[in-house]
Amino acid sequence: MEIPAAIVEKLVEYIDDSTKMFEKRAEVERKVNEVGPSVVDTLVKRGLVDAKNRESALRAIEDPVKVLESLKKTAEFVERAAKEEQPIPSMGSASEIKEAGGNTSGESAEMKEVNRRFVRALGLRG
Repeated sequence: MEIPAAIVEKLVEYIDDSTKMFEKRAEVERKVNEVGPSVVDTLVKRGLVDAKNRESALRAIEDPVKVLESLKKTAEFVERAAKEEQPIPSMGSASEIKEAGGNTSGESAEMKEVNRRFVRALGLRG
């Protein structure tokens, strides 16, 4: 049985396209692995991700769908806060935010609560 040349050409084209797709995916994964830890460390420093959730945050940013869902939730939260004329979350200054105790970030109590609600809305911590 002889395979028509057109089918062989399509098969080669498909393999080439698949190879390009896998190479592109590998490049994205390399970039995430390169940049991801510093992004998560910044979120931890700002109190937006609890330090004990660092590893799960690193895994979460490997999934582009989860990243997009978080961005969507962020936009919805900010839009809702603006409509309700509520303070909008702020990254504030770098600090170690304690779960209990004094205001370690220099933020007002109101802003600290806004940030807590924002983080809960994103599902980053309870």
